[in-house]
Amino acid sequence: MTVLPHSIAAPNLPGRNRKRSDKPGGLGKKHVVGLLKTTAIASTLIFLVAMPKPALAQFAWVGATNNYNLGTNWSPPAGAPPVAAGQSAQFANTGSSSVVVTAPIAPDSWTFNNNAQAYTMTGAAVNFSTAHDAPSLARPRATSRNTSSSVARL
Repeated sequence: MTVLPHSIAAPNLPGRNRKRSDKPGGLGKKHVVGLLKTTAIASTLIFLVAMPKPALAQFAWVGATNNYNLGTNWSPPAGAPPVAAGQSAQFANTGSSSVVVTAPIAPDSWTFNNNAQAYTMTGAAVNFSTAHDAPSLARPRATSRNTSSSVARL
């Protein structure tokens, strides 16, 4: 009897115990089903993580008066003012620079554009919502000049 080294021994000789995966036709049914389940779960998780978050309702301050809570001081006025989760305010170089929050609000964010004038915000409580991403008071980075922002709790 000739003994073959392990690396070249034929696994499918008659009389040997074989695993399901050694059968002609490849992988066993249980292995294929398990692989399909794992792939489905991984695909679903990737889809959920990569899925975009809902867009926030954005409103631009045009402030004909200084009343933050007045809808006509915002563009677009429909659905304004931004006072709740899912809404954000944007400030530029238009409208009254003195803004009075006349009732408590909880928008997701306030953004001050690079061209924003100096604003004074006073009045009722402003509590940034955490319903979407992290709440913020932001000013985009300037590309042609230095800018700074100071944040105060109202």
